[in-house]
Amino acid sequence: MRYRIFLVGLGLFFWTIGLHFANSNIWRNEEAHDINRALEWIQTTKLSDHGANLFVGSSNTACSFDPRQLDSLSIADRWYNLGQPGMTDFELVDFALHLVQDVDPDEVNALFIEVIAQDVTKWTPDWRNVQIMDCSSAIELLGAKLKLESEVAHLWDSVRLFIQFILMKWSAPIHNWLHPAPADWNESRRGYRTQDELRRTDVKSEFAKQILNKRQAQLDGYRAYLESGEIETQAERLRLAFPMPRLALLLEKATSKGIKVHLFSLLTEQTEHLHAAITQTLKCSVFMPSCNHDISILVDPRFLRDPLHLNKEGAHEMGRLLLNEYPTKLPH
Repeated sequence: MRYRIFLVGLGLFFWTIGLHFANSNIWRNEEAHDINRALEWIQTTKLSDHGANLFVGSSNTACSFDPRQLDSLSIADRWYNLGQPGMTDFELVDFALHLVQDVDPDEVNALFIEVIAQDVTKWTPDWRNVQIMDCSSAIELLGAKLKLESEVAHLWDSVRLFIQFILMKWSAPIHNWLHPAPADWNESRRGYRTQDELRRTDVKSEFAKQILNKRQAQLDGYRAYLESGEIETQAERLRLAFPMPRLALLLEKATSKGIKVHLFSLLTEQTEHLHAAITQTLKCSVFMPSCNHDISILVDPRFLRDPLHLNKEGAHEMGRLLLNEYPTKLPH
């Protein structure tokens, strides 16, 4: 038996190494998803008698809120940005849930969570999401994928993805040992992404202009939804997946810890569909900073580092808008 266990372990080790060289896109993500850093910051903030506020979301969040600027605009509050490039729906909610479970009651004042969904058919396991997501989330996500793709070939593809998810989850300690994270690489900025840390597309390029035109149409659609309460029928919404039951559990756990949860959205495809699903299913509010203005910073090239992310000036304007708007928004 010990010999078999040894062979399995050895196989996982070589499988992990082989996977590294086979796919360069699954190397360790050197980002602030290590909750321990945030927990240490929370303890330090608590000792200084300030309220601790945390952001969780995608690269939209990582590029949109500068904790140092928010500190300077706040008297009693301090801020930490846990936004991660590419983190959406199931991974995002599981991450926030684990974070809430790890803090003690009344240690965190507020948790700002970006609600964002991905095309379920494009989900694949990577070294970050396998360590964050629960197995039940992977099963639910792949189940949603199967509903859209009923062919036998897609069934086996979902089975393959789940097996890959489990194998990567088991071998994650080996992976982390092979690629340790550098110590506190962005501690001074508390997770905020600066101008040159993500791939950049020139806002003035033709490709960027096409994206901005599409984003403007998305913003117009979202504004129309807020005014009328009606959503134009779009087939793409059926391809979205979001863990409503786990979000409800997160809100319940946060309440038990004395944490106010504010759900917000930064413009993406099908924002209004996700907004409607959450507000109707969970009966809680979702707000989007900078959507009720004639010219939104979300589509203004002066405030963008690329067609989808804010530059430093945009982030600071977003910070001011947030502090002006969120006290008037009811948490869950």
